[in-house]
Amino acid sequence: NAYTGNTSVGSGATAGTLTVNAGGTLGSTSGTVVVGGATSIGTLNINTNATISNLIDNGNTTNTSTITIGSTNTLSVGSNFTLGGGSTGAAVKTLMNIAGATAGTGSLSIGTGSGGSFIVNNTAGANTGTDVAQLNLTNLGNFTVNFGSASGVVGIGAGPAGDGTGNGTFGNLTLAANNTITANTLNVGLSNGGANAPVSFLTFA
Repeated sequence: NAYTGNTSVGSGATAGTLTVNAGGTLGSTSGTVVVGGATSIGTLNINTNATISNLIDNGNTTNTSTITIGSTNTLSVGSNFTLGGGSTGAAVKTLMNIAGATAGTGSLSIGTGSGGSFIVNNTAGANTGTDVAQLNLTNLGNFTVNFGSASGVVGIGAGPAGDGTGNGTFGNLTLAANNTITANTLNVGLSNGGANAPVSFLTFA
């Protein structure tokens, strides 16, 4: 393909599926890919190396979006990854699995060493809620976050900016087989809600 814009896989309440094979791209390398709609999921199959700037899923559904990366391929996200964060309210759920074409293969790389954000979070906005943003990398071979040590934030259930801002923040991340995370800040389960205890997990596969 030869398009150079942003990419959406799913829209509104309509689920979407996109497969990118050898010779294809995900649009501009400085563009954004949105997987899933407001209340729908997206399915993205990548059978080649692909580079984008931002990857987002901020839908609200009990179903799970999926990204499958070819066994020898890498999905490179140059700047920011955001799962959840688009809604505030009770019972908001944003779920995603990223896996290799066969278990333990495929690679996801976030950042280029000069800052960025990796956010897995939904915010209840109250002292009660069953919100969750959940990213499962169990069947992925390699996961790398490289924001450099001077800047960049990794936030799991730590508010929409990863800094603890928000009342009732929820996020779960299960890591891949091999993981390298370089960032200035890593926050897990950080909330500024007075009475609300956020429930967030960072789990090693």
